[in-house]
Amino acid sequence: MKPNMSTPPVIFDGSPQFSPIIEAQNRAFVSSRCRGTGFPVKSHYHSEVELIWVRNGRGLWHIGKSVELFKGGDLLLVGPNLPHALELSHDQDGAVDLHIVQFLPQSWGNSFWRMPETGGILELINRAGCGIQFVGHGTEEIGKLMESLSAFTPYSFNAFSAFIEICRHLLATEYRVLNQDTVASAHISTDQRLNQVILLVDATAHDKITQEQIASELRMSPATFSRWFKRNMGCTFQYYVNKVRLARVCADLAQCNDNITTIAMNAGYSNLANFNRRFLEIIGTTPKLFRSQAQSLKVGGPRWEYAGAK
Repeated sequence: MKPNMSTPPVIFDGSPQFSPIIEAQNRAFVSSRCRGTGFPVKSHYHSEVELIWVRNGRGLWHIGKSVELFKGGDLLLVGPNLPHALELSHDQDGAVDLHIVQFLPQSWGNSFWRMPETGGILELINRAGCGIQFVGHGTEEIGKLMESLSAFTPYSFNAFSAFIEICRHLLATEYRVLNQDTVASAHISTDQRLNQVILLVDATAHDKITQEQIASELRMSPATFSRWFKRNMGCTFQYYVNKVRLARVCADLAQCNDNITTIAMNAGYSNLANFNRRFLEIIGTTPKLFRSQAQSLKVGGPRWEYAGAK
């Protein structure tokens, strides 16, 4: 069975790419279904929130710095700008079958998110910046609701009502957080300059990048940029750069056998001692131990990228 995708797959290379979901720019949400027996993937991130129901299949997820096994029945919520990818096991009981719902919080407008009725889902979105796996008894029911979305007419109020029902169930379902802190910001902002900064950091994080350079690009003073960035991203600029670099390092440690020094240098670290300190501070373990744990989970097999909406 060929994969059901709207865009061709690309090869996984360990460097998360910014991949906006174009269809979500002017819709309340988009839903899609991905099926196949395995195809390539690229680790990616986007401003849209992504809810993933694994109806069938097994493999390894990479969500931020979380590398764990997944199986049929898992329900995941990936926050805005959080790098993620799936790696499929060769040994599958039938084709992998995923149902995916994506939406762009900014498209709903600031006024919507200031309403008291939206406080619960807003808090859940912000927590999803660390990645969430739902573990309560309601996960299967949510999965069935996601599967039923294809029966509704696109752009219809009935489809929108079904999406709201899914959100209601999410708020009532127990979950666990996959990362100790955010790998990328999940906090909602309508400031388009934020995406500009994210793209600049993604393109230049492997080089020597400074707050002054980015501030100049946005025509801000360094002090103004520092306050603006922390307000929108919840961390300092340098801390964010380190998280972007270390997300790439973690992908390389899990996927390739290059020595740790080479991986660190390729990610933008010129000082190995500084790299080790930052890795322990942000990832919570040593690079050597992380590689050992990640590769012990490795199940092999092809990788694939989530499909967009039809």
